[in-house]
Amino acid sequence: MHRGLRRQLKRQLGIEDDQAWEACLAQLQALAPSLPAPLGQVLQGLGPLVQQVGEAYDQYERDLDLRTRSLMLSADEMDAVNLRLRQELASRDRAIESLHATVNHLVPDVAQPGAVDMSLESLSLLLSDLVAQREASRRERENQQFAVDQHAIVSVTDLKGVILHANDKFCEISGYSRDELVGRNHRIVKSGVHPASLYESLWHTISSGQVWKGELCNRAKDGSTYWVSATIVPSLDIDGLPYQYVAIRTDITRRKQIEASLAEAASRLELATSSAGVGVWGWDVNTRKVWLDQQMAKLFQIDLSQFSGDYAELGRRLHPEDRERVFEEFNQGLRNGKGLRTEFRVVWADGSERYLRCAATLTRGTDGRPAQMVGVDFDITSLRLAELEMRLAK
Repeated sequence: MHRGLRRQLKRQLGIEDDQAWEACLAQLQALAPSLPAPLGQVLQGLGPLVQQVGEAYDQYERDLDLRTRSLMLSADEMDAVNLRLRQELASRDRAIESLHATVNHLVPDVAQPGAVDMSLESLSLLLSDLVAQREASRRERENQQFAVDQHAIVSVTDLKGVILHANDKFCEISGYSRDELVGRNHRIVKSGVHPASLYESLWHTISSGQVWKGELCNRAKDGSTYWVSATIVPSLDIDGLPYQYVAIRTDITRRKQIEASLAEAASRLELATSSAGVGVWGWDVNTRKVWLDQQMAKLFQIDLSQFSGDYAELGRRLHPEDRERVFEEFNQGLRNGKGLRTEFRVVWADGSERYLRCAATLTRGTDGRPAQMVGVDFDITSLRLAELEMRLAK
C-alpha cells in the first residue's frame, strides 16, 4: 500500500498498517453476504477501490518524480543557457569595447572615451563608414603609387640594403629583371664613380632616421652608367627607428650629359677667348649684378674671389675721361634694345692704360622684356699704340 494512502487510513480510520487493513477488509467482506445487496456490493468493491486509489497514488508519485526531475533538468539547462548568455554578453561587451577602442584610434577627433555612441549598431555603422573611407584612401594611394611608378624609379630595401621591392622603372633603367634585383644588395647597381665617403654619409643619414637627397651615378647590367636624382626616406616603426628604406629617384642622365657638354664647350670657349685675349661678361637686368669670366677679370684687373658683382666696381676701372660716355652708351643700348658697341680705356693699378673694344647684345625673357646684357671685351692696346705711332711718324 502506498504510504500516502496508509497515512490517510490511519488518520481517518485508525488503521495502523497493511496487516490491520487486510484484517479489517477481510471482516468487512465476511459481513457482506449478510447485508442487503447494495451494501454488500459496496463492501465487496471496497478492497479493489482502495487498491486502485493506492495505484493512483503510486502513479501520481511517479509522475511527480518525473516532473521534478524534468524541472531539475530544465533548471540545469537554464543555468547552462544563462551561463552561455552571460559569456556571450561578456564577449559582446569586450567586442564592443574593442570596436570602440578601434574607432577612437581611427577617428582623430574622438578625444574622450564615450564620445562615440557605444551601441553596437552605431559602432557598426561608424566602422562601415571608416572602412569605406580607408578603402577610398587605399585606392587613392594606389593611384598615387601608380602615378609615381610611371615617372620615378622606386625601390625598397631592408636595413642592410637588400632589395625588397623594385618597380618597373628600376628594372627598365638598370636592365635587370625584378627577380634579379629582389633579394640582392643595392650595391648591384653601384658604379664605382663616387668616393666611399659619399656612401658613408648617405648611410649615416638614413640610419639615423633622416632623409637623404643627392645625385648618384649607377651602373646598369650592360655596364653603361646612368645618373639619378635620389631621395631616400627611412620608414620608421612606433619607436621612431628605421625598419626599411624607400628610394625614389628620377633619371637625370640626359641633364648630366648636357651639363658635361656645356662644361666642355665652356672650357673650349674659355680656352679660345683666353688665347685671343677676349673677356666675356654679362649684366642681369633684374638683379643688376655683373658676372665675369677669368679673361674679363684679367682685363679689368679684378680678383673674382673678391668681386661683388657691382657694375660700379667696373666703372671705377674706366678712364675718367671715358667713364660718363660709356655709362650713357650702356644705358642707351638698354633703352633702344640695340646693345652696345664702344671703345674705352681702363686704368690698371700700376697706372698704365689699356684700350678695350666692347660688343654686347641685349637678350630678352619669355615675356619679351630685357633680361640680360651679354658682351665680349678684347684688348686693342697694341692696335691703338700702332695707330698713334703712325700718326706721330707722319
